[in-house]
Amino acid sequence: MGTLGGVTTRLVCDNLKTGVVSHPREGEIVLTTDYEALGEYYKTAIMPAGIRKPKQKASVEGTVGKIATAIIAKLRNEVFYSFEDLKSAVVRKLYEFNHERFQKRDGTRYEAYLDEKESLHALRRPHMRSPHGCTGEK
Repeated sequence: MGTLGGVTTRLVCDNLKTGVVSHPREGEIVLTTDYEALGEYYKTAIMPAGIRKPKQKASVEGTVGKIATAIIAKLRNEVFYSFEDLKSAVVRKLYEFNHERFQKRDGTRYEAYLDEKESLHALRRPHMRSPHGCTGEK
């Protein structure tokens, strides 16, 4: 969420047991208390992908695959001597990926982001205590 500079109005998550208590065919979806708290804190609706609805997940999974190809595969033969060098190379490849022109539509991923940026909710700094005993910044 933080890399976009804001939070989308809704998040579609995988229908994982760790986040969804029940997802009945009819009626309300019941999220875990942690997912509920996350949604309330960031003012976003958390919506699990439909049961046996692989098309709802395909877009995200496809993009993850494209990013893996665009970044990881293109860097696989390079040697890095520090995490800073690796991070710089990943940032460079991500920039290139986001600024490549789409094949089947106009524009780039970066331009699409700019079109939607105004509809993002302001990003709040975490301040809740995590179950692991860590706290975020206020």
